[in-house]
Amino acid sequence: MRIDIAHYKRGFVLVRITALFLLYFCVSLLSFLPVGGVTIGHFLSARPLWIPMAVIGWGIGLFVFYLEVVALKRMIFDDGRALWIDDGEIIFFQRWNFSIVCRDVMEIVAGNVGKRKKLGIRFRMRDGSNRIILTGSLIEPADLIASRLRQHILSKKENGSPG
Repeated sequence: MRIDIAHYKRGFVLVRITALFLLYFCVSLLSFLPVGGVTIGHFLSARPLWIPMAVIGWGIGLFVFYLEVVALKRMIFDDGRALWIDDGEIIFFQRWNFSIVCRDVMEIVAGNVGKRKKLGIRFRMRDGSNRIILTGSLIEPADLIASRLRQHILSKKENGSPG
């Protein structure tokens, strides 16, 4: 059973997605247009040591493009869902990106987190590690999100349910 905890600020996130799509498109277009009569193929054939950097750059670009498509899918088809609990896991953005097993969470704290002290939620895990979610692009305030998470996790632990 899926329980939605937090949602994205649609306008804020859609502006960022659009800006990144435009940036990605312009950089992609510029990489194929000839500059000074030299195409990217001629440039790379004259400087073969740049080929791995070009391949890595395109790979990273495709990965970022994939993340943007996932975020756009969340906005359109999943009603802006950003943080949810499903099958005993807390999931943020994408299961493979950020997921925590609920029973491994020892403490949930809302406040300024990370090296830059941005507003977010810190999860203290059983193994002593910390996991962080930044909440600047979410509709709900960090305190409300943390209380919803605590409520769900505590109710599961009190009932003896796994997760």
